[in-house]
Amino acid sequence: NSEAARRITEVEGKKPIIAYITQENTVLETLGRFGRMFFPKSANGAPFNMKEFCRVAANSGRNPIDAMMGKFDEYLAMVPSDIEFIVIPKSAGSISTEYFKQLYDELDNMGYRLIVLAHDYIKTIKSKDSSIHEPRFLYEAISEEMKVFAKDKNVCLISAFQLNRKYAGRKNDAAKNKMLKDAAGTQQQAVRAFTPDPNKNLARQL
Repeated sequence: NSEAARRITEVEGKKPIIAYITQENTVLETLGRFGRMFFPKSANGAPFNMKEFCRVAANSGRNPIDAMMGKFDEYLAMVPSDIEFIVIPKSAGSISTEYFKQLYDELDNMGYRLIVLAHDYIKTIKSKDSSIHEPRFLYEAISEEMKVFAKDKNVCLISAFQLNRKYAGRKNDAAKNKMLKDAAGTQQQAVRAFTPDPNKNLARQL
């Protein structure tokens, strides 16, 4: 909340920030999901439709991503916050969990304190241990690496993990239960490379 954010700013001299790493979806798909959350109704009262929004933007000569970020700017101007928000697109399989620390350090050097890190799908990221290939052990390793990072940096880390139906249907499986517990604690194309600019509003940067 704002009070906690102000304490971080006052005590640490850092600006609190929430980062969302998307590897499962395209940038437009991710923005579309945000759009349905923030803008449930369009101007004519119909449900928000990302395809229609992109069509209108393209017909008016605007880049759909820039148009969508402009819409978010308008929204954020009405709801000022002490916490920044950033979306980082990465191709599936392009990073390992080591990237979390790299991102944390980069933001820290720029004057930001990462407080929440959201990652859209655990199967799209790699483990630091490239020798693990068997899926069950691989996802267990990734979950453990996520937990270690979150605890070490005092960051709330959120990700999603879906077991296949065959495995999820097994009863009283200790390994399955451990994976479910670990996961609970913890075809995307990157349209453009991302380099944070501390002089700009990070909420609109990709």
